This record gives sequence, C-alpha cells and structure tokens, in this order.
Amino acid sequence: MIRIIAGEWKGRKLKTPPGRFVRPTSDRVREALFNILGDVTGFKVLDLFAGTGALGIEALSRGADSAVFADRDSLACRIVSGNLEIVGGGSRAAIWRLSAAATVEKASKEGMRFDLIFVDPPYDSEWTDEIRKNPHFQNILAADGLAVFEFDVKNPPTADPNWRLVDERHYGGTGLTFQRPQGL
Repeated sequence: MIRIIAGEWKGRKLKTPPGRFVRPTSDRVREALFNILGDVTGFKVLDLFAGTGALGIEALSRGADSAVFADRDSLACRIVSGNLEIVGGGSRAAIWRLSAAATVEKASKEGMRFDLIFVDPPYDSEWTDEIRKNPHFQNILAADGLAVFEFDVKNPPTADPNWRLVDERHYGGTGLTFQRPQGL
C-alpha cells in the first residue's frame, strides 16, 4: 500500500498489484520529488510507465489540471483506474494502454504538450535513453516543461547532448534526474 503525501487527497491509500510486477515510487522519494518540483498547480502531466499511477495522482492531488497515465500492461491500467476511483480523480485523467513510444507518438500527433513528464521505466531496461531519443518526445514537452526520470543508481541514464541536466538526486538505490531539452 502506498499513500498520497499531500494535497486534496492527502493520506488516501492507493492499491498496488501483488508481487513484484510493479515497483511504485516510494512515499519518501515521491515526497522529495514534489518538494523539489514545488507548485504544480495548473500543470498538464504525463505519467509514462504509470504502474500504480502514484506519481500522476500525487500531481493531481497537488493541483495539476490533468494527467495522462500510460502503460502497456492491462493490469497496470486497471490498477491506475481503480486508484483514480479511490481518490475521485477520473474526470481529470485519461488512461492509455499503450507502450511509451506509442504514447509519445500519439500525444505528438494530437498536438498535446505537457508541463511535467514522469518517466519511471523498469529499472533493468534502457527505456530512459530510448524515450529521450524518440523524435517526438521533445515535441510533447511544453516550452518550460520538465521531464523527470527515475532510475536505479547502479544503472543511471547516459548523458545525452540533446538534454540539459537541471538537477539530479539519489535516495538510497533510487535516482531522480530532472531534464529539459537543450535550448530551453
């Protein structure tokens, strides 16, 4: 069980699937993340590799206008849907059962722009690097938007000349890197 840290739904408990199918961002890391981000009121959020939806739901609880939750797994999408029902946030959310690459392409084709994009892929994957290299990824980030990548500190994302590091923090075995496209 994980809980919402602050905002409108503070203290509400979210469901997680049994087993190790999903690795939700811990309460401690989520609290630190949102302390760094500050006010997210009015933001449009994309939660890639949504899992339980905890990051996007936390943003909605803290005043984000809307969130798109994307995960290619049907169980993860059902968990996100159930968690949105728990908090009553479904009217400000969409759930897309798509891969990260398909989500980025769809959002780009629809002209969507997000102020905040959470990228929290499985730790044993190279998805962070793949997503940053996706030609549509920068298109869906608002002009002053921020991408936050969560990673295993033993396997950090590689430096990418097209992205500017804004901040990076480590919390035990979990790392967070805050990035913007070069030129922003």
